[in-house]
Amino acid sequence: KVNDFWWFQTAADVNGSARDRAAAAGGMLRPGMDGALFTGDQNLLHANITCMYRIENAEAYLQRVAGNDVRQTPESDPALDPIIRAAVCDAAIRLAAVQTADSIFKSRGEFINELQQKTQEDIDRLLPVGPNETRVVTIASLSATFSWPAGAQDAAETAQVASQNYRGKIEQAKTEAN
Repeated sequence: KVNDFWWFQTAADVNGSARDRAAAAGGMLRPGMDGALFTGDQNLLHANITCMYRIENAEAYLQRVAGNDVRQTPESDPALDPIIRAAVCDAAIRLAAVQTADSIFKSRGEFINELQQKTQEDIDRLLPVGPNETRVVTIASLSATFSWPAGAQDAAETAQVASQNYRGKIEQAKTEAN
């Protein structure tokens, strides 16, 4: 789980709504507690990312990550998690910076696919292998949940409804014109 771009949640917050979060935080992000991605159109967007990965090359893993300690296993060695987290975070920041928040919401699957590809590229760069070796780690799947900051949730919903109404009026006008 990579929740660096998500808001801070207590156990009570997990079942709460965006409005509850906004009220609790006074409608503001809390620096040092709440995370967010900065998009190319200068919006903030929360992202909660889950990354599933496989260690493909155990020997290279032991040499490059576990430090040749054969007693360490991927399950007992927390050293790999910061590498995965760093790759996911770096890729998410770079991708969000060149896209609009709306495009991320509308093309969520495309964003997630690109994020998985960029994350894999970063991991391959962080954990290089020789010419005849298989990659150390493969990103098996990546999923993400996106949300507007709590204080902007109402405005985002209002804008979405206005956009839908606008498109509906255009379609209605075309129909009447025909």
